[in-house]
Amino acid sequence: MRRKVLIPVVIVVILLVALGATLGPLALSGPRLVSATPADGIADVSPQSTLQLTFDQWVSPAKVQQAVKLDPAVPFTVEGSTSPKLGGSTVTIKPTG
Repeated sequence: MRRKVLIPVVIVVILLVALGATLGPLALSGPRLVSATPADGIADVSPQSTLQLTFDQWVSPAKVQQAVKLDPAVPFTVEGSTSPKLGGSTVTIKPTG
């Protein structure tokens, strides 16, 4: 009877260790920018154009709103998934001025 209980416990422990080894480094490193559109260094971009930022993991649009500063300063909104999810995510920055 003990063996029947022990086997599922061992399987759960192995899965938790595997997930921790896989997702742990991502959580510790924080999100990294994978791509930006328009690309960095592009000239003659309209100040009213949107900016799409793709990260290697989910980012909170509210945190992006706090972290981004536009020069010259203009009001803007940030759109993206508000629910955490596995994998990368894209946020869109839209100037509102």
